[in-house]
Amino acid sequence: MSDLRPLAPDVSPRRYYRGERAGRSYILMTYPDFDETARANLQSFLKVRGWLYDNEVRVPEIIEARESEGLVLLEDLGSTSLRAAMESGVEVREAYLGAGEVLRHLKSCAPPVDLPAYKGSRIDLKHADVLRFYAPSLRGCESESALFEDYAQAWAEIEHGLPTCPQGFIHGDYHLENIMWLGHGPALERLALIDFQEALQGPLPYDLVNLLEDARADVPEDVQTGVKEMYCAGMDMDERAAFDAWYRVLGTQFHCRVIGLFIKLEQDGRAQYGVHIPRLKAYIARALREPLLAPLKRFFDDAGITF
Repeated sequence: MSDLRPLAPDVSPRRYYRGERAGRSYILMTYPDFDETARANLQSFLKVRGWLYDNEVRVPEIIEARESEGLVLLEDLGSTSLRAAMESGVEVREAYLGAGEVLRHLKSCAPPVDLPAYKGSRIDLKHADVLRFYAPSLRGCESESALFEDYAQAWAEIEHGLPTCPQGFIHGDYHLENIMWLGHGPALERLALIDFQEALQGPLPYDLVNLLEDARADVPEDVQTGVKEMYCAGMDMDERAAFDAWYRVLGTQFHCRVIGLFIKLEQDGRAQYGVHIPRLKAYIARALREPLLAPLKRFFDDAGITF
């Protein structure tokens, strides 16, 4: 490849470059610090990409992979994420319905048997970042260990009373920047997935609430409702009740994790993440009005943590 041009970095350990080879544009994915963690991340990327491809989900073609060096040459899917497509005129409902249809397809696919479990994963445990980074920004001091214990107890009380959550493949970072727009047509043809290397086997509502309660954009209420109804079509009353309860729990945990992450990134000099904090606060404040989350509301009230 020649004339490599760096693409905008995200919060991941990977770096991406666009270049040309034999007159065709490609993406080079690299790991600047190719340690054991990065090696496992790359192996997961390759494994999950293969599984998605086998299940008829559009993903980048692998042109060449040098696993020992942490280098992968990928098909260039272009620069039009689903968010960019909406900014260029693609109708909001069409965009979100398409993304929801991909998730509806994925929930019918048996996940890889060796996919890591959501329970105990970084995504699962990091929602306590609301105490690590957000709470100190309000209280002016670090959160003491007892506060973390009370927070965990509040969530344990909530989850103890819930029905079993439906399980399956979850992307883990399912938002508009990780869904590429390839043109019009059926959802599985016009949309492609990227950044799926942290996929897990876990609670199905997670990806849907990640999509619809977007940390970076406001999604119209009617669009949220329409996509959720499409996704849940065919569920019986008990299945729907379980899905809705876990949707709220997982959504609130997601926002608690991301508000902590964005506060930390802002403190580290990445001011662009700070503009999303009011939206995340609003998501959490609205969720805390639901009776299901009463133990969490009591915890935040007692701790003097407001949203």
